[in-house]
Amino acid sequence: MNQELSKEQINSFRSNIETQLKQIKHQISVERQELLQSTENKPARLSDALDQVKEENDLKTQLRLHDRSMQLSDRLQLALHKISCGTFGYCGGCGENIEIARLASSPSASLCIWCQEATERKSASYAPFKWPQKIICAN
Repeated sequence: MNQELSKEQINSFRSNIETQLKQIKHQISVERQELLQSTENKPARLSDALDQVKEENDLKTQLRLHDRSMQLSDRLQLALHKISCGTFGYCGGCGENIEIARLASSPSASLCIWCQEATERKSASYAPFKWPQKIICAN
């Protein structure tokens, strides 16, 4: 079992999370401005299909990055809420303490490494590579 966090450690995490949250909120603001500018400055009709595909892919990439920033902001806000409730550092899966090293690298972590790995194994996005039973060559 891991050691519980001290008040000094919790205060340090709070300060770091608040700093990260401030930075990510600024980043979100910048991303929104860039998205607005890219849609406002977009010509009504692009010269060819390749230009249009490139523009669409660029916009999709910007939207994905913006979505990731928003998710990180939500996770950081949740971590601050957990600090204020006294539940920061406890695994949402098993209730045990999350390792300090894990919290230091990812302060928004809500699961211990074991529960996180179990969740990833269960999720559809985690699919280990399976070799086909028969390999057919075209030769």
